[in-house]
Amino acid sequence: MHGQSLASELLANDDFTNSYSNYKFWKGQIPRTQMLNLFSWQHLNHALATFRITNDRLRLSVKDGYEQPNNQAFRTVRDAFGRPTDALSINELHRLMAQGVTGVLEAVNELFPDIAAFTQVLGARYYARSTANAYFSFGSTSGFGAHNDRRLPIFSSNRL
Repeated sequence: MHGQSLASELLANDDFTNSYSNYKFWKGQIPRTQMLNLFSWQHLNHALATFRITNDRLRLSVKDGYEQPNNQAFRTVRDAFGRPTDALSINELHRLMAQGVTGVLEAVNELFPDIAAFTQVLGARYYARSTANAYFSFGSTSGFGAHNDRRLPIFSSNRL
Protein backbone atom coordinates (compact mmCIF):
# COMPACT_ATOMS: atom_id res chain seq x y z
CA MET A 1 0.00 0.00 0.00
CA HIS A 2 1.35 3.41 -1.01
CA GLY A 3 0.35 5.10 2.27
CA GLN A 4 2.35 2.65 4.38
CA SER A 5 5.49 3.01 2.28
CA LEU A 6 5.26 6.81 2.22
CA ALA A 7 4.85 6.95 6.01
CA SER A 8 7.82 4.60 6.46
CA GLU A 9 9.89 6.81 4.19
CA LEU A 10 8.98 9.88 6.25
CA LEU A 11 9.85 8.10 9.50
CA ALA A 12 13.28 7.27 8.07
CA ASN A 13 13.87 11.00 7.44
CA ASP A 14 15.87 12.40 10.38
CA ASP A 15 14.69 15.96 9.70
CA PHE A 16 11.04 14.83 9.97
CA THR A 17 11.52 12.86 13.18
CA ASN A 18 13.63 15.63 14.77
CA SER A 19 10.96 18.21 13.93
CA TYR A 20 8.33 16.07 15.61
CA SER A 21 10.49 15.41 18.66
CA ASN A 22 11.27 19.12 19.07
CA TYR A 23 7.68 20.32 18.53
CA LYS A 24 8.73 22.15 15.37
CA PHE A 25 6.82 22.48 12.12
CA TRP A 26 8.39 20.23 9.50
CA LYS A 27 9.25 22.29 6.44
CA GLY A 28 10.31 19.42 4.23
CA GLN A 29 8.52 18.32 1.12
CA ILE A 30 7.12 15.09 -0.20
CA PRO A 31 7.66 14.68 -3.95
CA ARG A 32 4.60 15.78 -5.92
CA THR A 33 4.15 12.42 -7.65
CA GLN A 34 4.06 10.61 -4.30
CA MET A 35 1.47 13.04 -2.93
CA LEU A 36 -0.69 12.72 -6.04
CA ASN A 37 -0.68 8.95 -5.60
CA LEU A 38 -1.89 9.43 -2.04
CA PHE A 39 -4.42 12.24 -2.66
CA SER A 40 -5.26 14.24 -5.78
CA TRP A 41 -8.07 16.29 -7.32
CA GLN A 42 -9.47 12.98 -8.58
CA HIS A 43 -9.65 11.68 -5.00
CA LEU A 44 -11.37 14.88 -3.87
CA ASN A 45 -13.90 14.74 -6.71
CA HIS A 46 -14.57 11.09 -5.94
CA ALA A 47 -15.22 11.88 -2.27
CA LEU A 48 -17.56 14.76 -3.10
CA ALA A 49 -19.48 12.68 -5.65
CA THR A 50 -19.63 9.42 -3.66
CA PHE A 51 -19.86 10.21 0.05
CA ARG A 52 -22.51 12.20 1.90
CA ILE A 53 -20.39 15.20 2.85
CA THR A 54 -21.90 17.49 5.49
CA ASN A 55 -20.66 20.82 6.83
CA ASP A 56 -19.09 19.16 9.87
CA ARG A 57 -16.63 17.41 7.52
CA LEU A 58 -16.20 20.03 4.79
CA ARG A 59 -15.45 23.56 5.92
CA LEU A 60 -15.16 26.46 3.52
CA SER A 61 -13.38 29.64 4.41
CA VAL A 62 -12.37 33.03 3.15
CA LYS A 63 -9.86 35.29 4.79
CA ASP A 64 -12.55 36.98 6.90
CA GLY A 65 -14.54 33.95 8.01
CA TYR A 66 -16.31 30.74 7.24
CA GLU A 67 -20.01 31.09 8.07
CA GLN A 68 -21.12 32.76 4.86
CA PRO A 69 -19.48 30.30 2.41
CA ASN A 70 -20.69 27.29 4.41
CA ASN A 71 -24.23 28.68 4.52
CA GLN A 72 -24.12 29.14 0.75
CA ALA A 73 -22.67 25.71 -0.10
CA PHE A 74 -24.94 23.62 2.13
CA ARG A 75 -28.71 23.49 2.08
CA THR A 76 -30.97 22.07 4.78
CA VAL A 77 -32.62 18.76 3.81
CA ARG A 78 -34.18 15.81 5.58
CA ASP A 79 -32.55 12.39 5.68
CA ALA A 80 -34.37 9.10 4.98
CA PHE A 81 -35.74 9.14 8.55
CA GLY A 82 -37.05 12.71 8.31
CA ARG A 83 -34.31 14.21 10.48
CA PRO A 84 -32.87 17.59 9.47
CA THR A 85 -29.38 17.46 8.02
CA ASP A 86 -27.48 19.33 5.34
CA ALA A 87 -26.47 18.55 1.79
CA LEU A 88 -23.63 19.97 -0.25
CA SER A 89 -24.47 21.72 -3.50
CA ILE A 90 -21.61 20.84 -5.87
CA ASN A 91 -22.59 23.65 -8.25
CA GLU A 92 -22.46 26.18 -5.41
CA LEU A 93 -19.12 24.76 -4.22
CA HIS A 94 -17.67 25.26 -7.72
CA ARG A 95 -19.00 28.83 -7.83
CA LEU A 96 -17.50 29.61 -4.41
CA MET A 97 -14.17 28.00 -5.32
CA ALA A 98 -13.98 30.20 -8.43
CA GLN A 99 -14.40 33.21 -6.12
CA GLY A 100 -11.39 32.17 -3.99
CA VAL A 101 -12.87 30.09 -1.18
CA THR A 102 -10.52 27.60 0.47
CA GLY A 103 -11.89 24.25 1.59
CA VAL A 104 -10.78 21.65 4.07
CA LEU A 105 -12.16 18.13 3.92
CA GLU A 106 -11.53 16.71 7.37
CA ALA A 107 -10.56 13.14 8.25
CA VAL A 108 -9.92 11.94 4.69
CA ASN A 109 -8.22 8.96 6.32
CA GLU A 110 -11.75 7.73 7.11
CA LEU A 111 -12.61 7.82 3.40
CA PHE A 112 -9.51 6.43 1.67
CA PRO A 113 -7.65 3.24 2.70
CA ASP A 114 -4.23 4.47 1.52
CA ILE A 115 -4.48 7.60 3.67
CA ALA A 116 -5.77 5.49 6.57
CA ALA A 117 -2.65 3.31 6.28
CA PHE A 118 -0.46 6.44 6.19
CA THR A 119 -1.99 7.91 9.36
CA GLN A 120 -1.98 4.55 11.15
CA VAL A 121 1.75 4.05 10.59
CA LEU A 122 2.54 7.57 11.84
CA GLY A 123 0.16 7.25 14.79
CA ALA A 124 1.60 3.89 15.83
CA ARG A 125 5.16 5.26 15.71
CA TYR A 126 4.33 8.21 17.94
CA TYR A 127 1.64 6.58 20.08
CA ALA A 128 -0.76 9.28 18.94
CA ARG A 129 -4.05 9.72 17.16
CA SER A 130 -3.25 10.73 13.61
CA THR A 131 -5.69 12.10 11.05
CA ALA A 132 -5.35 13.72 7.64
CA ASN A 133 -7.19 16.74 6.31
CA ALA A 134 -7.19 17.84 2.67
CA TYR A 135 -6.93 21.58 2.05
CA PHE A 136 -7.83 22.81 -1.44
CA SER A 137 -8.15 26.10 -3.27
CA PHE A 138 -8.16 27.46 -6.81
CA GLY A 139 -6.58 30.72 -5.69
CA SER A 140 -3.15 31.77 -4.57
CA THR A 141 -4.23 32.65 -1.02
CA SER A 142 -5.49 30.45 1.78
CA GLY A 143 -8.66 31.07 3.72
CA PHE A 144 -7.15 29.18 6.66
CA GLY A 145 -3.60 30.50 6.73
CA ALA A 146 -0.51 28.47 7.55
CA HIS A 147 -0.90 26.69 10.85
CA ASN A 148 0.23 23.72 12.88
CA ASP A 149 -2.42 21.97 14.95
CA ARG A 150 -1.62 21.77 18.65
CA ARG A 151 -0.31 18.42 19.80
CA LEU A 152 -1.81 16.93 22.92
CA PRO A 153 0.61 15.64 25.58
CA ILE A 154 1.46 11.96 25.56
CA PHE A 155 0.83 10.27 28.88
CA SER A 156 3.02 7.47 30.19
CA SER A 157 1.28 4.08 30.30
CA ASN A 158 2.39 3.57 33.94
CA ARG A 159 0.20 6.51 35.00
CA LEU A 160 -3.04 5.08 33.60
